[in-house]
Amino acid sequence: MNSNQDEGVKELAQFFHGCVKVTFEHLSFPLLLFGGRIFDNKNVELLKRTFRLKQCARLEPSNYISAVISDDVLEQAMLQSGINEAELKGAVEPPLLLLPHGYKLQCLYGKHRIEAAKDVLYPGDRWWTVYLYSNRMYGIKDNNFSAGDILRNFQHSRISHCDEREIAFWESKMPSRAMEDLRRLEKRYPRIVLGLRRLIPYPGLWADIPFNFLKRLVECASPTEISHYLDIIYDTWSPLFLDEPAHVDATSVRLLENRMPQMRDDANFINMLMNAGELFPSVADESHRATLLSSLLDRKGRILSLYSLVQDTLILQPCAKSLKKLVQPGCKDLRDALMRSFNGTGNAWTIQVAENAFESVPDNQSHSTLQSQENVSTAAYVQLWLFSIRFIESLTDVRLPGSKRTDDAYAYRETPSESAHQLAILATQLGFDSPQIRSLCVSSTIKPSARAYLTGRRPQDLYVYPPRWEEEAPAKVVDLLKLPKREGYEIVVPPFSIDSEDLMANKRCGLPQRESHCNDRRFLFALQVYSGEQIPKKYPTSFAVLRDIMFSFFGREILPSQSHPIWRRVGINPQAPRHDESHVVLSTAPSDPHPSENQDRNEYAQRNPGAGNGIVLDSPNPTQDSVQQAPIAPGFEDESSIAPLNQLTHISHSRGAEEILNAWDASRNNELIVFYFFKNHQYCKFLQKDPTLHERLGNFIGQFENNHYFATFHGLINSRDIIHRIDDLSVVFVYTETEHNQPPMANLWEYIRSFDARTGKRKLGNKEDSPSALTTKRRIDDNGASDEESEI
Repeated sequence: MNSNQDEGVKELAQFFHGCVKVTFEHLSFPLLLFGGRIFDNKNVELLKRTFRLKQCARLEPSNYISAVISDDVLEQAMLQSGINEAELKGAVEPPLLLLPHGYKLQCLYGKHRIEAAKDVLYPGDRWWTVYLYSNRMYGIKDNNFSAGDILRNFQHSRISHCDEREIAFWESKMPSRAMEDLRRLEKRYPRIVLGLRRLIPYPGLWADIPFNFLKRLVECASPTEISHYLDIIYDTWSPLFLDEPAHVDATSVRLLENRMPQMRDDANFINMLMNAGELFPSVADESHRATLLSSLLDRKGRILSLYSLVQDTLILQPCAKSLKKLVQPGCKDLRDALMRSFNGTGNAWTIQVAENAFESVPDNQSHSTLQSQENVSTAAYVQLWLFSIRFIESLTDVRLPGSKRTDDAYAYRETPSESAHQLAILATQLGFDSPQIRSLCVSSTIKPSARAYLTGRRPQDLYVYPPRWEEEAPAKVVDLLKLPKREGYEIVVPPFSIDSEDLMANKRCGLPQRESHCNDRRFLFALQVYSGEQIPKKYPTSFAVLRDIMFSFFGREILPSQSHPIWRRVGINPQAPRHDESHVVLSTAPSDPHPSENQDRNEYAQRNPGAGNGIVLDSPNPTQDSVQQAPIAPGFEDESSIAPLNQLTHISHSRGAEEILNAWDASRNNELIVFYFFKNHQYCKFLQKDPTLHERLGNFIGQFENNHYFATFHGLINSRDIIHRIDDLSVVFVYTETEHNQPPMANLWEYIRSFDARTGKRKLGNKEDSPSALTTKRRIDDNGASDEESEI
C-alpha cells in the first residue's frame, strides 16, 4: 500500500462509524451513482439468478454497501437499538440498527444488488449489511448549499475526474427529478451544457439557481438562443478575472446583475459601490479595481448572470411552447424546425410594422444571395417571437405580475385559439409553411368563441333557444366585428431611458408587469426593437428591458444596418409608459431560503429601500409633456413629427440640407439650438432657456467629441467652446472625418449639401459655383467668421 492509499485510509477512518444491518425500507438510492453509470435492469436480472443459485452472501465484506448518516441520527438509532460504539466496529456479526421511522440512509452504491435482493428475499428477512460513514466525510452539511452550489460542484467533480466518492456525494444531493432533467439536457443540448460548464469557475454566478431551471432549459427547445445568452454571461465576467475567478462573489453578482451601466443612475451606483469596496472586496489592488470599474461601465445592455437567465427563460419558455404549434410535435430545436419550414423567396425583408401592416424592405447590403436569404429568414424567425411576447397572456397560460383574473381586459382578452390563428397567419405572411401552420390558418376561431360566449351566458338547460339561434346569433356577432376598421399605423419608437424615477422600469428581468407590458406591446415590432441607440438618460424604461432581453437571446444585428434607408422613416416617440399607481399590483411570493422565480430581486425598491422619499418628481408624464411643449424646429421637422428636446432623432422626411436650412433660416427661431448630423440625417435640439442646458450639452457633446467634428457656417469650432458660446449659436454641424484631404473650411456648405438625404451618400460633381453656393458664401461673409470659431 503506497503513501497516497495510506492517507486515503486514514481520512476514511476519521468518518467511519462501523458495520450494521439495515432493512431495505431505510435504504435510499434516489439518484444514479458512480458518475456516468446508468441503472440497468439487465444487471438486476443477472444478480437475481446469482442470488437464487448462491444465496445473497450478505455477510461477506465484499458484498457490503456504503452509506452516509448524520451523527445525531446515528446516536438516536444506537439508543433505540441498544447497541454501543464498540459493537458497531467490533462485533463478529453486525448488529441490526433500528432507524427512526421514515428516515432513509443515502447509499453511495449498491442499488443493483438491493433491487435484485428485494425479489429474492422473503418478508422479514429483507436487510443488507452497510458500512456507515459520517455525512461530514466531505466537510459539508446539506443546509449550507443551495441548488446552484450542488449543480456547480457536481459538474466540477465530473469534468475534473474526481474520485467516485465525491461524484456520488454531490449526486446524492440532487433531487431525482433534477438529475433526470440534467441527463435530458446533456443528451439533447450539449451546447447548453458546455456553456454552463464554462461558468463553473465563477462561484457567485450560481447563487439562487433552482433545480427546476434545468427542466425549463430543456422545454425551451432553443439551444441557439440560450447558448447565445450564456456566451454573453461568459464574455461579461471572464475578462474581469482571467486568472482569479474566485473573486466573483455572490454579493457582487447580486449587486451588479441586470444593471445597465449606460444609464446614468446605474453608472453612479456601480461607481459608488466600487469606491466603497462593496464590489469584489477580495480585490485589494487599486489599479485592478479601476480596470474592473472601467470594464463594467463599458458594458452594453444589462449585466447578465445565471439568475438573469433563470428569470428571462420565464418569458422564453411559454413563448417557445406557443411557437411549437407551428411545427411537428416533439420538436427538439425550434429554430431548426422553423428555418426548415421557411420558403420565402427573394432578397427582401418582410417586416411587420403593425398588427395589420407589413412592408417589404430590399436587402441591398448583402454580398450574396445566400447571405440575403439567411438575413431574411432570421428576421422572419425573430418576428414570430415578438408576436408571441406581445400576446403571451393570450397564447399561453402565463399570468403576468399585476394581472387580476377579474380585470375586464384580462377576462375578455383574445382566446388561445384566436391568437394561435393570428400567429399562423403571420407565419404565412413572413414566409413559413408547414401542415400545422396551414391547419391553424384555415380554422375559424371567432365564430366558435362567440358561440361559446353566448351559450355560456344563456345555458340551454335554462333557456329555450329560438329556431337557428345557436347558429345565427354567433354569425351576427362575427358580422358586427367586421364593422370596425383597422386604423393606419405610424412607425414610432418609444424612449429607452427617462429622467423620471417615478416612470423607470421596476423589473430588470423576467416577466414584465402587466401594466407596463400593455403599454410596451404596441412597440414590440422589429423596427422599434432594433432601431438605433438613443442618448441614454438616468433610468431605463420597461421597453428598454424587453429590448435587451431580445438582444440577449437573439443578438443585436438582425435587421439592416442603421445606414439603410428604412431607418429614415422610424421616428422617436418620447411617450413614456402609462403610469397609474392605483393599478400597480406587485407580484408576491412566499418567503423562501432562495428568491422565488416569480419574485424579481432586482426591483428598484428592494435594492434602494429609501428611493423616492423626499425627491421632487417630474410631471406624471414628463416626456410626453416635452412633446407638447417643445418648440418646432422648422425645416428639421414638421408639425406632425415634433421631436422631443435633448434627444437624437432621425429626420422623418427626405428633404436635403439646403431645403432644411433655408426653412430654418426663414423661421428666425431663437428658442432652440440644433445639432445637425447631416451625414446620418439626424438632429438633436435643445431649448436655450433650459436651466440645465449646460449640463445637458456637456453630456451630449461628450459622447461625440472624440470622433466627430463640430462646425458652424464660420468653420470648425472647439467642442469645449460650444457651451460657452451657446447663446450666439443657432445650428452646429456634427460629422465624422471628411472625405477631403483637408477639412472643407470655406466650402463646408458644399460638403454638407453633397450628401443625398435618401441614400446617405455623397453626390458627384463640383457645385462651388452654383447659386446656392454663392448664397452660402454671402451668408458666411455677412456673419463674419471669427478667428476663435475657426480654431479646433
